[in-house]
Amino acid sequence: MLSRTLTLGLLVLAGLSACFNTKDVVSGGLQCGSGDSCPDGFVCDKSINRVGLCYRKADLPQDAGSTPDSASVCQVEDLPYGPFSGCSPVQYAGSTCDPVCQSGCACGVRCATSDAVTFTCESAPAASGRVYAQPFEACTSDLGSNCAPGSICLGDTSCGDLCYRTCRSDSDCSSFSALSRCTRIGVRDAKTNLFTCSPPIEDCNPAGVLPACGSRRDANHACVFMAGLTGVAEDDSTTCDCVSLHTKKLDAACSSAPDDCAPGLVCVNAKCKQICLLAAGVACANRQCSNPLYNSTRYGYCD
Repeated sequence: MLSRTLTLGLLVLAGLSACFNTKDVVSGGLQCGSGDSCPDGFVCDKSINRVGLCYRKADLPQDAGSTPDSASVCQVEDLPYGPFSGCSPVQYAGSTCDPVCQSGCACGVRCATSDAVTFTCESAPAASGRVYAQPFEACTSDLGSNCAPGSICLGDTSCGDLCYRTCRSDSDCSSFSALSRCTRIGVRDAKTNLFTCSPPIEDCNPAGVLPACGSRRDANHACVFMAGLTGVAEDDSTTCDCVSLHTKKLDAACSSAPDDCAPGLVCVNAKCKQICLLAAGVACANRQCSNPLYNSTRYGYCD
């Protein structure tokens, strides 16, 4: 009787599997079944999740489908390497590991990139005592760069190559600064949900011509609103950012996510406007500054 029941159960499962509609199945959103099974057109991949998740074949690198040995993937946090605790891994198409969580690699191995588009594990653990460049420090743009695990090297026309911490939320940035925010600037727009951490919040004056920063006082950096980088109102929060990201002139068409107006200006209704002090009696061509900016109580813009 038991044998007959078991046989019928298997036949029912087989029937369900045969007619299972995979149209609405999200790649990476379904856990692998027994024996690493997945619906038709999907492959079980364990490079990020030890249990394994089902991905569409087109979303995996060419050599995927040969599931990595779970023993070769580091399961415990191994600072400064991953996997970082409390971080939820994401599978990026064409990548074998997650740069934000530094997961999917062997212990002591970085999830790195040479093109800011695809991310793979380095071939071997780093030499003992290797010193890495931290976020916003100069870096080399060779394969893998010399940035600390979790950061990548991005070129900048005026500030040179700098390390940027990758992120998907503000909490990913708190590892190096509680005052940093996950900006809306994508990693060269290559990934729709992979971003970089902003410079830390600092008190500076964003009004005037080339507003000076508190931490840097060179021509390549200027004071800008933090809200102009994150797209989230930050009241009076400001930061010191590289000027090459902010180039649009007064009254020029602009973008507000992130704000690309030149220092001293701000993007309002898709046009660059002059920043002014709300408390100043005369600030905007003989008109009072009266338009609060980003919920600020100190700064506004000239309309």
